[in-house]
Amino acid sequence: WSSSDVQLLQSAQYIVAADCVYEDSLTDSLFKCMSQLFQQCRSLRTIVVGLEKRINFSLSDMTARAHAYDHFRSHFAEC
Repeated sequence: WSSSDVQLLQSAQYIVAADCVYEDSLTDSLFKCMSQLFQQCRSLRTIVVGLEKRINFSLSDMTARAHAYDHFRSHFAEC
C-alpha cells in the first residue's frame, strides 16, 4: 500500500469484497491484506466478503465438494 492509500483508508469503517474467493493463493493473499488493513486502519471495524459456494467434482477425492469455500473457511480456524 502506498502512504496515500493508507491515508485514505484511515477513515474507512467497512470494506466490501465480492467474487474474490476462487483460487487458494488469492484467498491467502486476501486474508493477508485484510490482516494488514486491520492493523493499519484503526477505524476499520468490518470486512464483508460475498462469495458463491461453488461445488465441483474433485478427482483427487472422488467426491463433489466446494474446495475454494473450504479453503476460505480454513482461515477462520487459525483465528
